[in-house]
Amino acid sequence: MLERRLIVNADDFGWSEGVNEGIVEAHRNGIVTSATLAATGPAAEHAVRLAAENPELGVGVHLAYGLGRSLVEPRRLSAIYHTDGRARFGVIRLWLAVRLSRVARDQLYQHFASQVRWLLDHGTTPTHLDTHKHLHFCPVIGRMVCRIAEEFSIPAVRALRERWWTGGGQPATRVKLAMLSPMALICNYYIKSSQVASADRFVGISWTGSWTKQGLLDILDRLSPGTTELMVHPGYACGLASDETRLTGSRETELELLTDREVIERCRLRNIRLISYRELSMDRPPHPASGPSKGRESR
Repeated sequence: MLERRLIVNADDFGWSEGVNEGIVEAHRNGIVTSATLAATGPAAEHAVRLAAENPELGVGVHLAYGLGRSLVEPRRLSAIYHTDGRARFGVIRLWLAVRLSRVARDQLYQHFASQVRWLLDHGTTPTHLDTHKHLHFCPVIGRMVCRIAEEFSIPAVRALRERWWTGGGQPATRVKLAMLSPMALICNYYIKSSQVASADRFVGISWTGSWTKQGLLDILDRLSPGTTELMVHPGYACGLASDETRLTGSRETELELLTDREVIERCRLRNIRLISYRELSMDRPPHPASGPSKGRESR
């Protein structure tokens, strides 16, 4: 019988020093095993330092568009950024742009690839990739993320396999997940067909901003055999503005839940093995991340 393995991944590492400190607290004294670092975030360098001090924390790349500053000069990304560095599009319009424009696709590839290079240049070997605001629901972006993972020898990508029909979380978000499910199926097909690993299941979108202790305990009680990724957003609210993120006070609530003694004990009682994406990909042939070879085509 397959064991039940759980990756607890904290998104937004690098957003602020308060978020960074909260993620590390949830790792040291709770169940967080993994984090994805936004290289464009205002506190990215602080996150890198904390990651080096906590080597057991698996660190991936939180590929972001419109979060913080671009690592590529905006004039070189004119199809997706204004010259002053402001993003041209919201999520839906970005999806349309990359679907319709090869120039937009190529520039988004360069934007994402620069974030991976930044982490590598700062001495961090990424364990996996995911996207801010789940941009890779869009199949074009999903295929792009898989290509970046393969070209930089990053062993895993987040698969958006959330079971929207099982209940829990915010009903309105579950409706959106249902509407996006055909796109998720295509994206997950690209992941499965690529040379990267992924978790068997994913939980967290419908709960974002509304986590409760009972909801988290119920998820742990119902955890299926195999590997599940649980996406969380712990942190301290200091330094966060409500016009930048809707997740301010909820981050501290999640931090409390992820370090709660009953939650930690429930994992033990249910024989849940806490792992990171590093462990998930350990059975794959090792080859260190380097950089893309020729032909970085992003279509």
